[in-house]
Amino acid sequence: MSSVSQPLGRLWGVHDWLEHLEGATLQLEGNLPIKGDLHLDSRKVEQGDAFLAMKGHDEDGHHYIDQAIKAGCMLILAESALNEAQIQLASDSQRTVIIDPLLREHHGALAQGFYGFPAQECTLIGVTGTNGKTTVATLLCDWYQALEIPASMIGTTGIRVWPEATATSTGLTTADAITLAKTMRAMVDTGTTHIVMEVSSHALDQARVGGLEFDGAIFTNLSQDHLDYHASMEAY
Repeated sequence: MSSVSQPLGRLWGVHDWLEHLEGATLQLEGNLPIKGDLHLDSRKVEQGDAFLAMKGHDEDGHHYIDQAIKAGCMLILAESALNEAQIQLASDSQRTVIIDPLLREHHGALAQGFYGFPAQECTLIGVTGTNGKTTVATLLCDWYQALEIPASMIGTTGIRVWPEATATSTGLTTADAITLAKTMRAMVDTGTTHIVMEVSSHALDQARVGGLEFDGAIFTNLSQDHLDYHASMEAY
């Protein structure tokens, strides 16, 4: 069984980052390449990481740029230009700042590229719908394994990496795009050939599965749940 490879993105210079973010601009050039990983949560940032600042459903990552810089991030990717105080702090720390107004749309593909496009190295099956996603995904993963096909699963019950029978919880039906890419890289590097994943409507709306090309998809059903989030059946 092979070991997990180092992220390809740790070799990227500023032009590589800009190439992966079409339409992005460089606001401040500092030290690169990064030495760590990508993060959406500033509380998880460590020395040498990159921080992605995006406006979410409940929080705005731009409010935590100072915290990420002080934690040691080398690169800041943001949807909006940093304010004067943030730029001064980034400049004093020799950080690189890239602005991409479409960062939410692009960040899934960026994460896949950073980790060497792991989803392209396996058969990827998505299961979506209002109800039944977990049951269908679990059955499919179990069937693959019964046929001695190395299959792993990502879903409500957590992340289940072949050949383990138990899952590690993530708290989400569909993990964020960075966690997905990092997890898929670990799965593929340790022998997985098929990945079954639940794809929630929230994940689709928030571009968490951006950059993924599914080899197969299963639609279970559609009912009036989740209208508190989507507001209408048309939006859902």
